[in-house]
Amino acid sequence: MFRFNPFVRVGLCMSAVTLAWPVAAATDDGETMVVTASAIEQNLKDAPASISVITQQDLQRRPVQNLKDVLKEVPGVQLTNEGDNRKGVSIRGLDSSYTLILIDG
Repeated sequence: MFRFNPFVRVGLCMSAVTLAWPVAAATDDGETMVVTASAIEQNLKDAPASISVITQQDLQRRPVQNLKDVLKEVPGVQLTNEGDNRKGVSIRGLDSSYTLILIDG
């Protein structure tokens, strides 16, 4: 009987999650649009998920040195200590295994 290695199962699950997660993109008119896995383009405010977008202008207005400085300003985001000097991100009470952070540029 064929069995998946636990690492393969986790990899497949994470791949499926990232494919289904909405991705934000800026349009030419400056309005943020979201393209989901269903390939339907829609306004950010109409997206079926809670999405926070931090723009280049937001970063230039704040004195940030690293990603930690950026994330601690986002509502609902907590930075956690996961032991062995590792840090984690908790968004709206969900631990880091349910977190997806996309960085463009």
